[in-house]
Amino acid sequence: MPLRKIYSSIFLALLVVFTLEIAFGAAGKWSEAFGFSFRKYIFLTLIAISASGAMAKARIGYKNLIYLFLITFFILIWVFFVPGGHGIPLHDSINDGQIFFGMIFIVAFASSVIKFDVYKNYRAWLYRILQCLAIVHIVLYAFGWLRPDEFLAVIEKARDVLEPFRMPGETSILISIEDGMIRIFWGGTILLLLYFYFAFRRLVLYREWLGLCVAVLAILTTATRSMLLAIIFFCAYFVFSHFLLKMRGLKMFFVFSFFLLMFLQTIPVIAMADPSFLKVLGLSRAVSDDLRFEQINALHQAMLGNPWFGNGMGASAEIVRSPEAPWSYEMSIYALYMKIGIFGALFLGCCFYLLACIGRGMNAENKSEIALLGALILALNFCSNTNPFLFSIIGLFFIYIIYVEYAFLVENKD
Repeated sequence: MPLRKIYSSIFLALLVVFTLEIAFGAAGKWSEAFGFSFRKYIFLTLIAISASGAMAKARIGYKNLIYLFLITFFILIWVFFVPGGHGIPLHDSINDGQIFFGMIFIVAFASSVIKFDVYKNYRAWLYRILQCLAIVHIVLYAFGWLRPDEFLAVIEKARDVLEPFRMPGETSILISIEDGMIRIFWGGTILLLLYFYFAFRRLVLYREWLGLCVAVLAILTTATRSMLLAIIFFCAYFVFSHFLLKMRGLKMFFVFSFFLLMFLQTIPVIAMADPSFLKVLGLSRAVSDDLRFEQINALHQAMLGNPWFGNGMGASAEIVRSPEAPWSYEMSIYALYMKIGIFGALFLGCCFYLLACIGRGMNAENKSEIALLGALILALNFCSNTNPFLFSIIGLFFIYIIYVEYAFLVENKD
């Protein structure tokens, strides 16, 4: 068997195993050993394989080098230098900034999985895994509705297996029945947005409705307001951006999307976080809404103290959400601005722009493809405004897949 074939097979197998684990393995605590979960070992292995493959197969262009320099400089300033100046422990700033360390390898990952024909096969696997994830959510919801007592007993046993070291009352598997309302949610649930993207894409390109219906039903079982609003936002953005591409072209689309991604989404979400406003809309949840609103006020005060360079990764405001991870907030995008400030946000925007240039090749003729990917990015960002989805290994993987999909569609039409 040729070396290339062996490399591709190993890469594909690891990707499939990793996807299955993050989709169904809750927070990954079932496999923790030496402080690392199974998913982190696999992810680090994937990074090592993709980096070696990229060096062996691809030339490093000047844009890649500029991107590597910028993201490395960002890490030095906002993960090490600024936090150190504010007395933030190095352990906290590194843990909080893990997503940016992962961003160093995103181009190498995309280059390897595409040039070695891994992604074309993995894409089919990914769709089926996400389809299974959606069906599991729907089946669990139906089980909870038909047999609530047995349902809760099964979920408790699942928690014992997937979270063997959890403290009483602590869990990342947020599956419950309260006041007759069933909620199905765990870490991998956020991947349903990715399934919604693929299903919506099949509707647009091939007029297939079934997958989209399954995706919407699965997201409804989560009873997560940010995800429900995100799919509405996805559809609205897709329609508007398609019109924008037709009338104004690619440059105006990128400018509009950049400002929407970096700023315009966060402002209305902050305004909507007011419990009294949510109550008027009929979307209020007393305890969680009050906590988020308190976080906004505390983060705002912390941001005003250092608006230009921020407080650095690992920083926390007066209110701490979790003693184990004081840097983690549900209002995670707003918390990010508190940590990196105005200059950091603009610097990060430059990094995103370079990533788009490196994978560039799509043009205004690919209106549906561009609009769909833009809608997915902004839907994920919308959810991350009120939940710390993005700043986890699942969030990082989500970003990898979005970028690989972007690069893949440059060269392939399926």
